Amino acid sequence: MALTGSVDSRAGTDQDALQGSWRVTDARARMSNEPAMNIDGLVDRGTIEFVGNKVTMRQLGNADLVTYEFTLDTLASPRRLNLIDPTAPDSAKWTGIYRISGDTLRVSLPIEHYGDRPVPPASFNAPNTAAYTFRRDRLTPE
Repeated sequence: MALTGSVDSRAGTDQDALQGSWRVTDARARMSNEPAMNIDGLVDRGTIEFVGNKVTMRQLGNADLVTYEFTLDTLASPRRLNLIDPTAPDSAKWTGIYRISGDTLRVSLPIEHYGDRPVPPASFNAPNTAAYTFRRDRLTPE
């Protein structure tokens, strides 16, 4: 997050670039120090959609559909995606990392999280993470 008194214009730029629907093209989980394994059934099925400051995930993780409020930390390296569920008792805070490049989005989230200490993955291939690659869904005119 930006330091008090400073403005980070990249957060607005990234937030604008994330808007819209994205479809999973690759999904891998890495437990401890084992090699990453494909997560079956997510390619072309799992989606993530950003609208304003909300993100809705479909077919990712344990639930079929979940919506979070989100903030971005563009000063961190790698950049962080902070997810918050204000309706959950522990605020269901998740901190992941992301990288956006044109119509490709990479997101990595910890497999386990603790609401009182959300710890982001150190990299896209870090142990105990699920890493997703998404392609922007383009609406086709009818």
